[in-house]
Amino acid sequence: TATTEIYALSLHDALPILISAREKIVEGAVSMVKMALDQLSEEQIVTLDEERKAAMVSNLLVVLCADEPAQPVLNTGTLYQ
Repeated sequence: TATTEIYALSLHDALPILISAREKIVEGAVSMVKMALDQLSEEQIVTLDEERKAAMVSNLLVVLCADEPAQPVLNTGTLYQ
């Protein structure tokens, strides 16, 4: 009886699967960032200028798409130094 079958994928076979998975991750991350920006604006939680929006988008995309856990960073200045 065959209870378990193990498939070994070559890198050539696995690469399209990995690329497709990464595309889905990025697609989901972009959607979550857009929802976050929309909700912050709609609920008037905070008003962000374009530079701060860009920084927030960059930070969220890095966290959401990273292969490693996020590491906290302590900001010692502002964006406008």
